[in-house]
Amino acid sequence: MISVIDLLKLPSMKEGYIAAGGSGIYHVIRRFEILEETYPSVVRFLDEGTFYVTSFWNLADDKESRIHLIEAMIEHGCAGIGIMPGGYLNNEIDREILQLGNEYDFPVVYIPVSVRWGDLVAEYSVISNNNIEAMERRWLELALGIFVDFHLGNDPGVLCERMSETLRLPVVLSAVTVYSHGTKGLNVAALTSRIQNIRQNGGKAIQSPMIIRADISRIAVLYFGEHSMIACCPAREGIQDNILQLYHQMAPFAVRELDNMISRSKKIRKIEVNVPYYGNARVYIAVLRFDNYEKTKHAMDKKYILYESNPYQKYCILLIPEEEENTSSVYEAYCNMIETGQPDLFLFSQGKYRQKNLQREVSRIKNLIHSLLFLKGCYSIDELSLIYMMSSAPRAQDVFVYSAGQLQTKPSAEVKTFLHTLRLYLVLHSIKDVSLLMGIHVNSVKYRMEKAMQYLEMDSDLPLNEIASLNVLMHVERLAAEIR
Repeated sequence: MISVIDLLKLPSMKEGYIAAGGSGIYHVIRRFEILEETYPSVVRFLDEGTFYVTSFWNLADDKESRIHLIEAMIEHGCAGIGIMPGGYLNNEIDREILQLGNEYDFPVVYIPVSVRWGDLVAEYSVISNNNIEAMERRWLELALGIFVDFHLGNDPGVLCERMSETLRLPVVLSAVTVYSHGTKGLNVAALTSRIQNIRQNGGKAIQSPMIIRADISRIAVLYFGEHSMIACCPAREGIQDNILQLYHQMAPFAVRELDNMISRSKKIRKIEVNVPYYGNARVYIAVLRFDNYEKTKHAMDKKYILYESNPYQKYCILLIPEEEENTSSVYEAYCNMIETGQPDLFLFSQGKYRQKNLQREVSRIKNLIHSLLFLKGCYSIDELSLIYMMSSAPRAQDVFVYSAGQLQTKPSAEVKTFLHTLRLYLVLHSIKDVSLLMGIHVNSVKYRMEKAMQYLEMDSDLPLNEIASLNVLMHVERLAAEIR
């Protein structure tokens, strides 16, 4: 595995240097090419992980195109560029190119005019064909860095992100909660649902690794732990052996570490002796999730019962006994909890539960939210099943839910607020309860609902009850599943 910094070890490059983008010197070089095609026609040939060398002879008089070419390389994830400015650029690399390199950690290497392209290519070929020791050293550096950080932080989301960025592939992992990175355009909910079905049906007979179809253009290479799973999703046409080899080395360690974390998480506190006993009283349920969990969880009102605290998935479950809050004011209590704690995700129950039914309901909630932690905002617990089904539905079904116009445009921040308000009304069927929950006037609730109906291209006087309500609710729940 060759990085940009390794190019300075080539005999021809003894007078070369990194002119900009020094933070990207460990970008892995997958291909090494001499750039001769002019801009913009060259853009269609730019490949991720490719390092290009050029004298810019064909763009010597077109500074603007040189700059646009570097921007295109950054956008396509190229490893970097080596520029020989001595022949055609008065021995100066454009200041704008250097600025782009530093801003985006895109290495720009100065190549002396004395270097011959043939020597450079030949020397690169030698180290690329004899770099087993370098590959092992880089593997140790990458693995140690990623897994040491995971030991310190115990954050599966960061592990997923680091592995995805190292491999430059979409990565999905499950450690009770599902995490993903680099998966734009991939239906993660549908993929994880298929993987879970395979695991449940196969049981202990499942062997790692396993390869399945992720979608029409990608495969998923799966590794299973006892309680965890990890998958990378390369494009079928672009599978590179060296990258998959690195993944096959990392994945078994990853699932082992995730299993260890899950085993430690069994110590998470549930209803303990020092938790107030609430007798035969019925309780409401509230689930709060924070990105900055440790700092914010202490802001919760101590009069509520902390049923469960999960620092790994960054949520806590609170109980509100009915003697503390009556039916007419529980939504005010929810509103106060939102304003005090500022959670990223807030789930609330509409009904009350007795102790004998509480564990069953909490188990149902946890099974659903582990696949829906991408949600942001305020939701009723009763919505979770529908949102899960909508997020897992084939994307081809969108045409039956959205109008043609809605498929092409994403709602603005203001429209999202209108849609969330409409959704809460469709669930609660009470403008007063929605106003209490959101802390806004009833007239504001009506205004937002009217605007949301206009966005959905539906008559604002449509009777929002029973079947008609469910029809509209499917629209906004699908939007909630897609808006991340």
